[in-house]
Amino acid sequence: MSTIDRVKTAFRKLKAHVYFDKTTLPLRDKVVEFESKENFLEKLTEIAMAYDNAILNNNSSIVSEILSSISTLPFPKSMTKTKQNENTVISVGIPKETPKVSDLQYFIDMDVRGHILGILWIMAFGKRLDDMCIENSRGNRLRQAHLYGMRMKVLK
Repeated sequence: MSTIDRVKTAFRKLKAHVYFDKTTLPLRDKVVEFESKENFLEKLTEIAMAYDNAILNNNSSIVSEILSSISTLPFPKSMTKTKQNENTVISVGIPKETPKVSDLQYFIDMDVRGHILGILWIMAFGKRLDDMCIENSRGNRLRQAHLYGMRMKVLK
């Protein structure tokens, strides 16, 4: 399979992830914007060429653009109770009380191309690392279906 086909597969996997994960709404917007641009295929080709030519180092423009785009997005994880035995409800409209956030959850915010490269890495090396996990490890495990027929020679 050619590198451009792998990049396209990685992008499809990213789209599927943001479609089903309700916590990645900002990334969903970025994916829609990325795919809606006229130069969408050119961007995917640029990623494939950088990958093939091994210019994914700190001096390349694509890597510096991706690295400079990285930040975090804080979202409320839990709220402080205002009264004893009462659940805090966030209301749309004019709330009677200002909600107080007690814990934040942080999500990575970066260029879509960085997410695509991350998925390419998982497709290439993730299964090998997953095979090293103990059998009873259940969280975020890779299944063969996740590789989408991408079992490459490095995984054998």
